[in-house]
Parts: sequence; structure tokens; C-alpha cells
Amino acid sequence: MSRVGSESLQCHLEELRCVWYQRAGVACLEASVFVSQVLLRVQPEVRGGRKKKLKRNETLRAGLLERLQRWNEGRIDVLWAEACKLFSGAERQNLTNSSENNIRRATECAQDARYGKAVASLLSLGLCAPSEETLREMKSKHPEAELPVLPSGPLPDPVRFDKVLVRKKVEGFFFIGSAAGASGTRPQFFKDILSCPNKAVSDEALTSLTNLANHLVAGLAPRELAPFVAGAPLMALAKAGGGLRPIAIGETIRRLVSKCCCEATVEDAKIVFGSLQVGVATSGGAEASVHAVRRLAKEFGEDPGKIMLKVDFSNAFIW
Repeated sequence: MSRVGSESLQCHLEELRCVWYQRAGVACLEASVFVSQVLLRVQPEVRGGRKKKLKRNETLRAGLLERLQRWNEGRIDVLWAEACKLFSGAERQNLTNSSENNIRRATECAQDARYGKAVASLLSLGLCAPSEETLREMKSKHPEAELPVLPSGPLPDPVRFDKVLVRKKVEGFFFIGSAAGASGTRPQFFKDILSCPNKAVSDEALTSLTNLANHLVAGLAPRELAPFVAGAPLMALAKAGGGLRPIAIGETIRRLVSKCCCEATVEDAKIVFGSLQVGVATSGGAEASVHAVRRLAKEFGEDPGKIMLKVDFSNAFIW
């Protein structure tokens, strides 16, 4: 991402932080998140030789500068119309369900050394067609839950994140090509701005991002923003045996805060859960379970007095 693009995203982060610090409403947030949708809508996935990358970067830079100029002129409605046309639902649906798209997606994943994703892309059946039947099945698999009852009394002191932790999570714990939530802000945007050659810009952006994460984890954001920040668009993926699988794509900033929370509370989680499970705060827990089960099966597999029970929920959302 060019310096101008990095500075644009840095301003976007600062606007988000100010919006939530001032406890502004949804209308103010809408204007802010438009930055991702209309200015930074082109994800810079550059592959090939050095000349190709330079040409691609220059094209991206020129397009970004042109959109930024129109944004400053107040032509946001035109930019939004262009973004809607570029990412129209019908065109994306046709593209997603095509074998050509599977091959394109598999090639991109292989070039990024994500070989498991590449194989999965080749075997993908795409999205289910939008229909009343699909909607009913999505609702049955992902039913609406009752609003949680918030605890009464004074709240405990919130955890605090430092810039080292936020940078660590942005750079090392988002996979290449991670999707964006409803706002369109991709994790790659955060990675790009934090790696900006202009250190002053990257440092200022990291400070804004850290302040925003701490503001959210303290529960200080306006409640009316909760459906947008904590919610997630649902996609209905077709399953090979019939039916569908609901996939949620959470908002990037919420995912970042969650990752930081897990890191900040890992020692407490070890004390609370102890040895009762191997899924939380247990490095290599899944691998240890597999090896333990194999060893037990080998040792007691012929013993008629021993049984092993494996439980798999048909739909985790119900539970």
C-alpha cells in the first residue's frame, strides 16, 4: 500500500476512535466505515515479477488517489454507487458458483502457500442459491438467541493492551487473504499500514488502533453499534451431502480485540480450566488428544470390557 493509502487508513482509524470516544450514533459510524468500501475497496494482491508488482502498485496508487480526491470533494454518493456496482450480489453469486472461480481461487491460495485452502477451493460447491428454503434452513441452524443478561454492580477493571500485543496479533495471527466483515475492512489493510515505510505514519496508526481496541474491550462503545461491531454476515455454503453450512465473517476490529483478549487472559484460563480440557490455553492440545486416543485404542482395542464414546454436535449454534 502506498504512503497515501496508509495515511488514508490511518485517518480512518482515528475517525473510528473519535466516533466511539464521543459516543456518537450509527449515522456517524456509517460515514466512517465507507472509507473501506469506497476508497480501499481494491485489495492489493500482487503476484509475479518485480516489474509486474511495480506496475500493479502504481495502478493501485493512481486509483486510490483518484478516489481520495473525489472523497474530499464530497462525491461520496458517486463512489458508493461505483462500489455497489463493482460488488453486486448477482455477479458475485454467479462467479462464486463457477468452476472458473474455483480454479482462480485455488491458484491464488497456492501462490500464497495455502495449499489446504487451494484444495478446498477446487472441491468447493459454492454458495447456496438465495431462496425461502435457504433462509429457513439458515434460521434453523443459526436461531436467534435471547439477549444476554448483563451483570449488575460495578464492573471489574478491563484488561489493557499495549502496542506490542496489538502489532503481534495484526501481523502474526490473521491468515493471508482473511475476509472482511460487513464494513469491508480487511485484516490486510491493518497489516499494510503497520508496515508502511513512513514510520511516523505506521506508529501513529498503531497508537490509534491500540486506543480503539482498549476502548472496545472496556465496554465504552455505544450500545447501538453492537449489532454492527459484534455481528457478522452469514454465508450459506453448499454441502456435498446436501444442505448448507452457515459461515459467519466477523468484523475485523472485533476479531482483533478477541485475539488480544485471549492472549491477555491465557494464564487465568489455565487456572480456571486446568486439565479438564485441551482446547483452551493448551498448546498442541488437539494433537495430544489424537495421540492419546490412538494409544488407548491400540492398548485396549481388543478388550470387550472397554468402550470409547465420541460425541459430535450436529449443529453447534443450537448449543
